[in-house]
Amino acid sequence: YQRRVREKALNFFSECRRAFGNLDTVKYHLILCVNNLAVKTLKLAGGKHNKRTGAFARACIAYSFITIPALEEEIPRLWLYLLSAEVALLNLSLPQADSLLKAAITLIPEVPPSVEDGIKMVSTEPQLVEFLKAFIATLVVVPGHPEQGAFYLVKGLIKVIRDYPWAKGSTARGMLYCQLLSMFSAYAQVKLPHHIVGVESNDTLFGGTEEYMDELNKIINTIISEILEELASFKEQEMVAQSATLSLELFNFTIAFSELNKKCAILAANLFGLCKKTGKYNNTYLNNSLTALNTYKSGSAKELYAKLSA
Repeated sequence: YQRRVREKALNFFSECRRAFGNLDTVKYHLILCVNNLAVKTLKLAGGKHNKRTGAFARACIAYSFITIPALEEEIPRLWLYLLSAEVALLNLSLPQADSLLKAAITLIPEVPPSVEDGIKMVSTEPQLVEFLKAFIATLVVVPGHPEQGAFYLVKGLIKVIRDYPWAKGSTARGMLYCQLLSMFSAYAQVKLPHHIVGVESNDTLFGGTEEYMDELNKIINTIISEILEELASFKEQEMVAQSATLSLELFNFTIAFSELNKKCAILAANLFGLCKKTGKYNNTYLNNSLTALNTYKSGSAKELYAKLSA
């Protein structure tokens, strides 16, 4: 009985899509309903699909994948791709999750820097940055590809973030690079901070191998270099407020996620000094950053704190 009800519901949503194909709001909510249907099916299956329920869940996810491109606005499409990918992961449909995430990465360059809102143009940057932070967080548990490597999706995302036409003076690119550093700090752990039941993430598939760690460290170094280039660009253009914001952000990521060896300690000290030199920093945030450093137990952290607080 429940199976027939679910099938009727999916058929009904398909009929609604045909009937209201020119109404984005309806299509948006239909995709939400179908994703909810897939999750409810998994719940009714006791968290583990049989052949029939698994096929039905994949049909729901396929519905979303087909319907999302029909929406006109890019930002809602991005969020629906991400939501549908998370539903696919939950239902252990990794190929579908992979396709949805790649579709989202491909769509990002199409997001216009601004859109018309009534009589004025409004920047899309805050919405895009919010989405990208959520996207990066989801990638933590997404497994890599056995042939294309552990970080093939991340590499595509890094390129998109680097090439996107951010507004002049925007710190968005640099701040998103910092978010990527936090993701890679999770990748570097022996065990990821969280998992999806039944999904073997990168810590299981690749973690601990020398090749994996070498590639991870290479990407981290590339990201840090990109952030330092952003800071150099702000300095050349005398954008002191942006320099202060980004340098303090990278300082916090450095003290929180690195081992604070000699090289990292020097980088952290230089970033802190750069921030203070601008005179445009948030004093409370800067003091809290210094207080956080003082909570770390390592000798290098204590030494760095003594140097910066002097």
